[in-house]
Amino acid sequence: MSTEPHGTDLLIRELCRAMLDEVATSDSGIQRLRVTGLGRHFAIPAEDADRLTHADGPEVTSYVSHIEAEWEPPWLADTDRTWEPLHRCLLTGPTPLRYAILGGHSLTDDSDYLTRLVPPGQVSLTADALAEVEEGWLWGKFSDLGLRGDFHWAREGLTEVRELFTLATKARRAVLFTATV
Repeated sequence: MSTEPHGTDLLIRELCRAMLDEVATSDSGIQRLRVTGLGRHFAIPAEDADRLTHADGPEVTSYVSHIEAEWEPPWLADTDRTWEPLHRCLLTGPTPLRYAILGGHSLTDDSDYLTRLVPPGQVSLTADALAEVEEGWLWGKFSDLGLRGDFHWAREGLTEVRELFTLATKARRAVLFTATV
């Protein structure tokens, strides 16, 4: 049995790392932490993913710094700050959708980076699940969760993530998610 956190527990742990101490109050008076890190997905070669799973923190940080400076589409998808509301929506769907944003496993405990790695086999299952997500379903989840913000950007982020997971599946790549703080 895995001790790796998942679902809401994972979201809470990772968001706590990624957010400032500020609390923003919405119009409804509900206090919510504000996401400050910009999210990015990278389709990386399986060999790199294997190496990273056994690497220490500085090696992972060095790799992340390199790909953030060098990677370009089609192997990169930017979700900016929409990664958090997208993750919250996708958590309510079928299990493979949970891997799209904060899935896989954490590579470091570095306070400057959230790093989550989804191995190639899980990338394929996630790509299949993402292909089934329709705009109406996403809008319903967005509304049900009382998410504030621009749905247009969340929809665009989902499209980019879907395309990246599909491409990564075809190329048998892993997907690395990072959010800088």
